[in-house]
Amino acid sequence: MRARLRHTIGSRHVERTLSEATLLQTLDAALDCLDEPIGDPSIVPTYLLSQLAAEHVKVALGGDGGDELWAGYPTYLALRHAAVFCAGAGSNAPKAYRAAGAVASGSSGISKPGMEAQAIRSPLGRSSRDAASALDVHTDLPQLAECLSEKPAWPEGLARLSNAGNGRWDLNDALAMDLKSYLPGAVLTKVDRASMAHGLEVRPPMLHEPLVRFAFSLPPSVKLAHGTTKALLKSAARGILPDEIIDRPKKGFAIPLAQWLNGPLRERLRAVLADGGILKTGMLNRMTFERWHASITAARSIIPSRCGR
Repeated sequence: MRARLRHTIGSRHVERTLSEATLLQTLDAALDCLDEPIGDPSIVPTYLLSQLAAEHVKVALGGDGGDELWAGYPTYLALRHAAVFCAGAGSNAPKAYRAAGAVASGSSGISKPGMEAQAIRSPLGRSSRDAASALDVHTDLPQLAECLSEKPAWPEGLARLSNAGNGRWDLNDALAMDLKSYLPGAVLTKVDRASMAHGLEVRPPMLHEPLVRFAFSLPPSVKLAHGTTKALLKSAARGILPDEIIDRPKKGFAIPLAQWLNGPLRERLRAVLADGGILKTGMLNRMTFERWHASITAARSIIPSRCGR
C-alpha cells in the first residue's frame, strides 16, 4: 500500500512503532503540554506523532474538520438510526433497530456497530434533550451533572439536536454543533498543543472558510449516503487515491486506557482520588468519581477516541 501511494501521489512515508512503555513514559509530557483539562486520551499518540513529524518538517497539513464537515463519525449514523427508532415508538420500529437496541446493553461501544447500537438505545426513557446529548459520546450532560457540584447550563444551540428524539433530525445541525463545540474545544486544541510542543505548525485546509460554507450549503443526503460516511468526499477522491485507502475502515488513535487504569496507572488513579487537588476544591463530586473508578476497575475494554486521529 505504501509503495502504491508513493507511486500514485508521490508521498514519502516515515514509520515508528510505539510500545506501551513508550506511551506511558510520554503520558506526563503529553498532559503537561495541554495546560488545561481535556478528556481525550489520543493526546498521547498525537504528541508522539507530532514529535516524529517535527524531525522531518516544520509545517504539516492536518485533516481536522473533515469529519465535522463531511459526516465522518460513526455517531452521525447512530443519530440517524436513533431518529428512526424513536420515530417508530420503540416497539413499532423496524426489527433491525429493535435488535440493535436490545444488543446495546451489552455493547462496549468500541466498534462502529456497538456505538450505533448504544446510541439507538440511549434515547429510550429519557427527555429529548438528554437523548440528544447522549447520542454524542462526548456530550452526555446528565452524566456530567453527576460529577459537578453545580449543574451545568444547557449549551445554546444544542436544543436543536433534541429533534433527534422525535425523528426530526437534520445532519447539518449535528455537524454544525460539532464544528462549533467539539472541534475547537477538543480536537483543534489537542492538535495545536501537541504540535507546538515540538515546534511543529499544523494547518487544517479543510477549515478554509469558503469550503466550510460550501459544505453546509449541501444537503445531508450527499454526505451520509446509503449508510456511507463522508460519501461525497470519498467520491471526490476516487481516481486520485487508491480505493483501498478510501474504503478502509475508520481507525482512531485509541489507547488501552481502561487496561492502563487497571494496571500501570492503577496506583496513580487511586492517589488522585485520595488526594487530588481538584477534588479538594469541592467543584467535583468525590463519591461520583469513586463510583466511576469502581466501574473502570471492572472494565476490560479499550476506550476509543471518537475523533479517529
